Amino acid sequence: MVPHLTHAHINPNNSEKMSMQLVVKVFSRRMSIALNHYREKYEKNSIRLIFKDSLPTERLTFLLNNVFDVLNGRIPKEGITISNWHNKKKILDQMLRCLELTEQAFKKQSKNMAIVKSMFVSNQTLFGWRLTINSVIQLTEELFNSGYSLVLTGKMNQDILEIYRALSMSQTVKCKLKKANADDKEDVYQLVSYAKCWINRFKECERKAAAMKASLRDNLFDEISIRYVNVIQNDEKDVTRNNLIYDLCGYMFQTRGQLISCQECKETVVCEEADLPDDFTAKQYTAFRNRGGLIFVTIPVFQSIREVEKIISSQFEDDGHYLVRDSYEICMSKIKVLNLCPFFCDTHRADSYPYLIMEFVQVRYHFESKRFQERNLAEVDSNVRQNFKMAKLA
Repeated sequence: MVPHLTHAHINPNNSEKMSMQLVVKVFSRRMSIALNHYREKYEKNSIRLIFKDSLPTERLTFLLNNVFDVLNGRIPKEGITISNWHNKKKILDQMLRCLELTEQAFKKQSKNMAIVKSMFVSNQTLFGWRLTINSVIQLTEELFNSGYSLVLTGKMNQDILEIYRALSMSQTVKCKLKKANADDKEDVYQLVSYAKCWINRFKECERKAAAMKASLRDNLFDEISIRYVNVIQNDEKDVTRNNLIYDLCGYMFQTRGQLISCQECKETVVCEEADLPDDFTAKQYTAFRNRGGLIFVTIPVFQSIREVEKIISSQFEDDGHYLVRDSYEICMSKIKVLNLCPFFCDTHRADSYPYLIMEFVQVRYHFESKRFQERNLAEVDSNVRQNFKMAKLA
């Protein structure tokens, strides 16, 4: 549900606590959707009980995500216009009201309780939030009153001045000093020869990889095409897993538009949300995230990719799977004997079908490498970065 969360988000060190990049990933729309899912839709009651009181956190996370979106518009599509200013200002007003309630709750607690708990945010943080939001509101309205029709709030910062100052300071070191040991006529022939060797080796590897991929693709389609079935029966009741697989199916077509450039192919793999049965629960996560741009796939596509996912998951069950040589080829040899549903038109099926499956496997291997790195190396990497920063300050 939230694959972007890492060890640094859950257990940040002192320097990572100050990272804005980590903060915006925690207070994101995807996080609020995950809280809602685990509280209301997860299949295990024990998990739902853990998240039973998460509604206020979900609402705060969703509000912060919307505030970040309003304050970080960097392109016209994300900017503030006269027509959408009312709705975006309403979000900022809600945040101001939230800050006010936070402060009021703390003051009320300090009067009625013998042992006063510290406020979650400091007074400086509250002051900074209010200053930033009120400044954006006043500056935006001033620009609209001056005749501007678009405001990019992401440009309201001092970064440009800092960059200009850095450039002005570095300009002096770009000039060579008299009697320095820098030589404009250094011999670079050896470096060029190394570069040519690397480039030729890279091109050779690219040719071998392309030939291997073409062989795998042709063999995959030849095997699958003789095992087509119209319906794939499945008794799996893992709602969360099905939701994520269905969402990933839509992502595959969203990022690989050439697969649905043919109208006949598109009709076999893409549908509207209303076309899916009401009891088809795998669409819920995608429907909840959808703002109009996500793709809903047909049931045969979902069923086929789900069967492929089973093979991939079984491949990753062993902790030592990353030590297996030719793991990708082994996985493809298991996939090609599956009974899958046919889709795509007859003209493009031979190219698009194996391409989709191979791309899906590659994406899953990429996700698995990220997961493995996070599980085994995140804490080490975090300590290395912390020590490096401390060494620079020493």
